[in-house]
Amino acid sequence: MSVGSNPMNPEPLNSEFPSQPSQDLAIDFLGPLPSGDSLLVLVDCYSRWMDVTIMKSTTTDKVIQSLKSTFATHGVPLSIRTYNGPRFVSGEFKEFLQEYGISHRKTTPLWPQADGK
Repeated sequence: MSVGSNPMNPEPLNSEFPSQPSQDLAIDFLGPLPSGDSLLVLVDCYSRWMDVTIMKSTTTDKVIQSLKSTFATHGVPLSIRTYNGPRFVSGEFKEFLQEYGISHRKTTPLWPQADGK
């Protein structure tokens, strides 16, 4: 593979398929939109169901608030897959995941195919 915008060792596109809904979630941001807002997109890796939250702020605290709301409705997942963005690798996010017993699977930055979604 040539050196350029693609990582030398990208994540494999295939991953273990969850055995039921809400076990493994993939999370990413879309935006900013023309309004200045961003969309927090959460995808259930089993059903491909999506939950989209309009975010005026994409701080770790706001992401955690959104995830808590989703968990209250759909249950707490076993794992979450994210890229290595600042809000997903912060100490606060790590503590949140530990508190809920969620495994964090990080994908290669700037390689959205790694999410498989």
